[in-house]
Amino acid sequence: MAREKATAETRARLLEAASVFMRDNDTLDVSLDQIARTSGLNGALVGYHFGSKTGLLRALLERDAGAALDQLEQLVTADLPPVTKMRHHLQGLIRTYAKVPYLNRLAVLLLKSGDAGSAANVARLVRPVIDAQRRIIEQGIASGDFRPIDPLLFYFASISACDGIFGGRATLTALFDYDGPVDALRRVHAEQTVTLLLHGLAKAPERD
Repeated sequence: MAREKATAETRARLLEAASVFMRDNDTLDVSLDQIARTSGLNGALVGYHFGSKTGLLRALLERDAGAALDQLEQLVTADLPPVTKMRHHLQGLIRTYAKVPYLNRLAVLLLKSGDAGSAANVARLVRPVIDAQRRIIEQGIASGDFRPIDPLLFYFASISACDGIFGGRATLTALFDYDGPVDALRRVHAEQTVTLLLHGLAKAPERD
């Protein structure tokens, strides 16, 4: 039991070290040495616990994206208006990307890795998000709240809205001279982004 606990703690430290480095340096280019320095552990432990750096990145995506999937299904089936469901969903996406801004880039990296296991892992974690958005949109169309819209295009619009700001902190600094707290920016960004996306979904009022 003590050994299992120690193993879980070591894995958690290695995952958090990779996450902290990528988040703080706005990059996915993290080496085993950098993970070792950030975690205070031997870099060889990455191979022991995850098989490879790719294995660690797969586990990191699982950690960062997997936790919200159960809550997402509960949201889709909740007895709430579709507009409220979509608002909660989009706010949750923005909170996630503010916390782990590398998330979309990590998923794309694993999809492009050529490793079938990595691609399957990404699909297992991302498809529930796509499916949830589609189902909420269908509910909104049926209720008369949403206009017909392609769920594929809405998915990319919503992910781009999150990834574009939190996945581009260098852009914030270089082009907008922004060096303020990310959490404060997240709150303003969340309100404005949710409003824009919901207005895009809203069914236009009928004209006389």
